[in-house]
Amino acid sequence: MAGLALRGVSHAYGDQQTVRGLDLEVADGELFVLLGPSGSGKSTILRLIAGLEQASEGTIWIGEREVGPLPPDRRDVGMVFQSYALFPHLTVRDNIGFGLAARRVDPATAAPRVRDTATLLRIEDLLDRMPRQLSGGERQRVALARALVREPSVLLMDEPLSNLDAQLRVRTRADIHRLQARVGTTTVHVTHDQVEALSMGHRVGVLREGILEQVGTPQDIYERPRNLFVATFVGSPPMSVLPAEARDGRVTVQGHDVAAAPDGAAGALLLGMRPEHVHIRGSRWSAHAADGPMIPATVDLVESAGDQVILTLSTPSGSLSARVEPAFHPDPGSRLEAWLDPAHVHVFDPGTERRVGP
Repeated sequence: MAGLALRGVSHAYGDQQTVRGLDLEVADGELFVLLGPSGSGKSTILRLIAGLEQASEGTIWIGEREVGPLPPDRRDVGMVFQSYALFPHLTVRDNIGFGLAARRVDPATAAPRVRDTATLLRIEDLLDRMPRQLSGGERQRVALARALVREPSVLLMDEPLSNLDAQLRVRTRADIHRLQARVGTTTVHVTHDQVEALSMGHRVGVLREGILEQVGTPQDIYERPRNLFVATFVGSPPMSVLPAEARDGRVTVQGHDVAAAPDGAAGALLLGMRPEHVHIRGSRWSAHAADGPMIPATVDLVESAGDQVILTLSTPSGSLSARVEPAFHPDPGSRLEAWLDPAHVHVFDPGTERRVGP
């Protein structure tokens, strides 16, 4: 196994810059998730690591080897694509072993490796089937087995769960997480699904327009977003953002004192709140809310989600999302009062959109 490093890597298609001066270190055995919207450069980064695209600047290292000048077949990388890309005329056994056969691995050595990898992925009973006889989840496991059987130094996964239904996606997500922990292969997993990213990754990198905006543990990314893009992209529902002001050492919204101003905060600000930290008077989940200033709000939308209800509220300063218990179900148009938990406010500079304070 080996770690992975990208140092000052850039890439462009003609005049369109897709990756901009990327610096990234992935530790040996780490499951690292690249998260970002469509067009942010996630798949391009995987293709650069695999050698399917060439960087215009920078270097790429796997372990102690700089692999930038090497062709794909000499980089010791396995890749799982969004499409399963199985050979329809080959059995599962032959699909898994195709890479070994192409490298002329002795069949006596390849056969037990194919069987052991299939057992690891719980598809050993499918080895003699054809791809058309498999479900989507089974096909994805075959594609994963084909990449793992080579025992690569680095495994690259390009949105491998996007073609699965919601229930199967959850189950396969857990399987991949378990498998990676057991095998210990350095893995870079690309997704636009924040739930997938936060639940799977040892660390997460949030990408926008080819720039790595923040790298951290899932908890760091969620609880301490570095800028407004990360704050609003990560989280469902997304973080609410209201105009605010720092005055006399306090942050105020609509003239209501909300929290202590962080060091360096002055003048106009943007205040961010996660839905679970917007408390509603009368909600059982918000019974601990202090008797501090309450912001008047009107219910715009009520969305039931089984174990919780999401309220979209309008205030004179903008929209707020609040998470409440299922029994609390106000009608649209109802007037409520919201309390913003001062221990969980996020403050951003409106000019730079960078986080202000700790």
